Amino acid sequence: MKIKKNNILAFVSYYVCLMLLYIVFKYIFKTSFIIRVLFSQTNILETYFYQYALVISVAFTIAYHLVSKKYNNQSLFKRIFIFAPLVFLITLFLGGFFSGILFSIHDMQIGFYPGLYRFLSNILEYAMTSSILSPLIVLGSLRLFTLVLLVCSVIILELLRIKLKTI
Repeated sequence: MKIKKNNILAFVSYYVCLMLLYIVFKYIFKTSFIIRVLFSQTNILETYFYQYALVISVAFTIAYHLVSKKYNNQSLFKRIFIFAPLVFLITLFLGGFFSGILFSIHDMQIGFYPGLYRFLSNILEYAMTSSILSPLIVLGSLRLFTLVLLVCSVIILELLRIKLKTI
């Protein structure tokens, strides 16, 4: 599989966007509700936010790659109201799945190791649960972070589309 420059650009720009939002909300607004909105209320996720942002950025890149060919040829209305939310939802499902796997690993590092027999089933249980619940949590609690992240997604998708047209 050949990695395209646009996929790398999508990954880097989404990761930078997540980090900037994290820094603004955590250190300027002195709030950590973004952690509770995106993931849960545990200290594991706040401690390792950079890793979870990395995982979510990979999910965004996969989602962008899946819809980029159709996205670039659509009208502005369809791009904003159909494809951008579609990319956002795919990102939530994939990001939730990958984040569940990462959370399971972090949970085992703290000391909860289920044993060899339940190791894989435990990881898959966390992955499936977070994959199903992450879109419901984020969409059910449309807070400022979620709205800003959705706007960032649209901006990144549009900038990538413009870049493709200039090549």
